[in-house]
Amino acid sequence: MEAFFLKWFVALLLMLSMNLIPALAAEEADRPTGAEQKQIRLLDKATRVSHESVQENERIDMSLSVAPERFEGVDPDDYYGYCTLKAEDRKNGNHKLEEAYEDLAEGFGNKRIEIDMTEHRLTPAEFEKVFFACLGDFPQYFWLRSGYGYYLDDDDEYITEVLPDYEQGLLAPNKVSEFLMWAQTVLRASGVTPTMTDYEKAVMLHDELAARITYDYDALDAYNEAYAIVDDEERAEALEICKANFPGVHAAYGAMVKGRAVCDGYSKAYQYLLYRVGILSHVATGVANGGGHAWNLVLLDGDWYYTDLTWDDGVVNVNGTSQEVLFHAYFNMTTAQSEGSTHILDNPYAMPICTATQDSYFTKHGTIVNQPDADVVGQQLKKGPIVRLCVTGDMAEALKWMGSQDNIRAVLPKANLNMIHSWICFSSGNELFAMFVCDRVGIGENMTLEIGCIEPKKVKIYQAVYDENNVLVDAGMTEGTVDLQTGVTRVKANYLEHEETFKTVKYFLWDGTGGLKPLYDVAEMEY
Repeated sequence: MEAFFLKWFVALLLMLSMNLIPALAAEEADRPTGAEQKQIRLLDKATRVSHESVQENERIDMSLSVAPERFEGVDPDDYYGYCTLKAEDRKNGNHKLEEAYEDLAEGFGNKRIEIDMTEHRLTPAEFEKVFFACLGDFPQYFWLRSGYGYYLDDDDEYITEVLPDYEQGLLAPNKVSEFLMWAQTVLRASGVTPTMTDYEKAVMLHDELAARITYDYDALDAYNEAYAIVDDEERAEALEICKANFPGVHAAYGAMVKGRAVCDGYSKAYQYLLYRVGILSHVATGVANGGGHAWNLVLLDGDWYYTDLTWDDGVVNVNGTSQEVLFHAYFNMTTAQSEGSTHILDNPYAMPICTATQDSYFTKHGTIVNQPDADVVGQQLKKGPIVRLCVTGDMAEALKWMGSQDNIRAVLPKANLNMIHSWICFSSGNELFAMFVCDRVGIGENMTLEIGCIEPKKVKIYQAVYDENNVLVDAGMTEGTVDLQTGVTRVKANYLEHEETFKTVKYFLWDGTGGLKPLYDVAEMEY
């Protein structure tokens, strides 16, 4: 009798905590830690194949990564995982891993429930390497999950058949067209053009996705609870419920279409858009801060870098509420920098040692400092009301410096500013990020107020003017113009008529429904 064994490997990748410290509030941001760990589940074949079936002849073009004609997309023959396996084959004098990868990719692309692996004679360890190399190469196959079952031959040595784990709710043909439509929408919204440098394309896609995606903590909690269930059958049922309730959060689909994802959804969406504009990327997997995580390997100008989009999509506490802030602390890191932030790789195949720094965000912008000072901050404020610095020294000291009114007063002449009304700053990793409300010209002139705003797309600003007794003397709405790439909001200040009586001015964001919330809750500069 033919002997067979069915094993189930699960390696889902989730986001961890993010330590963001508001400088003046002196408290950590509320970003919980959690991750799905690798586990083994034993399921019988009947359970697996009873899932919703798909058409055997439904074909999905593997050139899904190829962009519209104005961009030159990445050729699947150049995918990192594929090339890594081919290099290993050359060392071994065969084409075993390469050919198995090709069959596996074809099966995933056509949503095959069972994929024949008999001729490749792969051990389970060899197959795991091929599977995850393929999984890390194809974000466009968003229905593919990071689990699989398999059968062994009579000698229990080689895999004969693989049963991929697909997310059933994402198998419908209309999901592909929906995904492609949203991908094109996000690509256009990013402002990326073919004439840009690869660095410019990468940072603009990074920023656009961070603005679009919200980390799905409800999905994180539900999946963690499901994986904590001891009974195999109950755990499998709980996981199916998670997939139904949180469609595509582990995939590029959830990030692109729904705008909600966990870490592997972030990394796959970023990888897919990089493919579309001709930049090679791969999903890196491993452990960060003690839990499972996913981020990106990116090739720019001939050098490899690591980028963690999830951790750059920061959450900070402002006036008691959580606000998302875009950071660049984890954009284009070296291996040493990524390991320093506790990103430890566990891909079952070779990953590069990244040493280049010329395309790191702070190298490009010349903002690497040991500590901030008036000259450094002033030079940044000349460009706009958002300051980003890479601090190589003590971050606590840097935040303390930025929290001092005396230090900020000293910045005014360095930045050619008339007034700094208020400011707030945070840190993420080695990045110090500050936002200011400041005047570019003097009182009595046609004043323009510049606001570094957490939510730059909200362009209506409510202005309240107070006298020296803190009595409200004037208030009203003022329209602003927004630079979505820099996050700068500019409004015409209309408090000049109160020049002899006002002492402070406070600014609020209008939420579009009549509700107001303060821009910042910090001490303000006196006039």
